[in-house]
Amino acid sequence: MSFHLIASTTVVLVAAGSFAVPASALPEATPPILQLAQTLQQDDLVAFAAAAVQIQEIQTTMLNEAEGATPEEATRLQAEAQAAMVGAVEEQGLTVEQYNSIAQLVRADPNIAETVDTLIQQQLGG
Repeated sequence: MSFHLIASTTVVLVAAGSFAVPASALPEATPPILQLAQTLQQDDLVAFAAAAVQIQEIQTTMLNEAEGATPEEATRLQAEAQAAMVGAVEEQGLTVEQYNSIAQLVRADPNIAETVDTLIQQQLGG
């Protein structure tokens, strides 16, 4: 499973150090994303990757359970999945806002995306 599957998931729902990303690396990024890029810690990426894996599992489970469900059941399953995804993010020590900001940064920066993809593969045992 690649991060690119998980990167599209927004919850609305490596050794310790920081990643300093030059502004030129994110030409279309908004100032909050630039600030995040400058303060992002490896632990944040590890937490993000763990949450992303859990979110993907939750989504897969929900989609399987929703197959053939009535509209009411599908709505209930979606609400349960949403709550579970928020819980997965918070369990990793992130807020939903932090998770979504990191997801946005990962989509904007190929180097960080590669790091997160590696972390996700590690989470998946690969």
